[in-house]
Amino acid sequence: MTSATPGDSSLWRAEIEKGYGRPLPDETWEWLEGEHYIAELEEGGSVTVDYVVDKIRSINAAAPAARARSARRVLEAGSSSESLFAGLNTRLQAQAEVIAWRAARSTTVVAFRQRWLGDGLITADAVTGWIDKTYHAHRPRKWPSEPGPSQATNVRGRFALWPHTHLALEWLDTEEGTTRVWCVPTRGPLAELARLSTTLAEQWDWDPPLATNFVLTGETPARPGVRGVSFRTRRGSGVDGGYQFMSVRCVIDVETTPEHLAAWWRGVRTAIGISGRKPMGEKAVRLALFALASDDESTTFAQAMEQWNAHAPEEWRYHDYRNFRTAAFAAVEALNNPAAECRLP
Repeated sequence: MTSATPGDSSLWRAEIEKGYGRPLPDETWEWLEGEHYIAELEEGGSVTVDYVVDKIRSINAAAPAARARSARRVLEAGSSSESLFAGLNTRLQAQAEVIAWRAARSTTVVAFRQRWLGDGLITADAVTGWIDKTYHAHRPRKWPSEPGPSQATNVRGRFALWPHTHLALEWLDTEEGTTRVWCVPTRGPLAELARLSTTLAEQWDWDPPLATNFVLTGETPARPGVRGVSFRTRRGSGVDGGYQFMSVRCVIDVETTPEHLAAWWRGVRTAIGISGRKPMGEKAVRLALFALASDDESTTFAQAMEQWNAHAPEEWRYHDYRNFRTAAFAAVEALNNPAAECRLP
């Protein structure tokens, strides 16, 4: 039953399906890959096709609903079909309207609109003009008339060079199709708007620019299932060489389905350039940790290989220190630099 050749996962899938007695759902196959069963089969370790088949059957016996879930369709990234999410989108839109209704009746929003929007709510394409006009009408005496706070637009790093104590005001410029960021005085209508937008964003999981537009226009901020996405990279070097990591942060609405979340995450992986990458196998992870812990410079690679072989499973052992050295360096590099191939979208 184990006649598949290393490196060809399709043959391993055929062998497993033969033992299982029917085709494997893609969800089950992805789970096997994620748990490294296929990698261990390809490495010729102790894991066998019979063992994998037994594992699938035991899981299905323990959780019969898993077989029904495996038939669900996951929307591929970039697909134009929205039928899978129709109910979800309807619920989230209704929820967004309810939240906007509540926010509009809060004391702080009502007070701001009565005080600074005497003529009523403005249109979306008038937001930038209203903020610019309000800035010049209420700017402190020492603040410049030109170029004004737009000097720091969209570049947060320049805020440190702004010579006045300030707040950051963000809003959506619909005409330019971009988010704007201005330095604004700590007193006056724009300061009140900046603080109010921040409060609303934190209270209702809104993006701050959309919260600003809501206060001025009354337009309901969009409430997608996944929002507030941000990317953070960390890179540098140390005694163990260079490192590069990346994290993705977001807010996930409780109404978001597993299918919706999976489709979104596939799109994110494509955007950052790792759509086809698989996680490190167990052997590589343990080898990297072993190499990092071996800080005795007097130990040769041949001696380190013997130490590794003394505790490693037979199928993980090496017989040539040069192969051991190459594999150890590669494992440390992969563990230290998981974001080396990632790009900020």
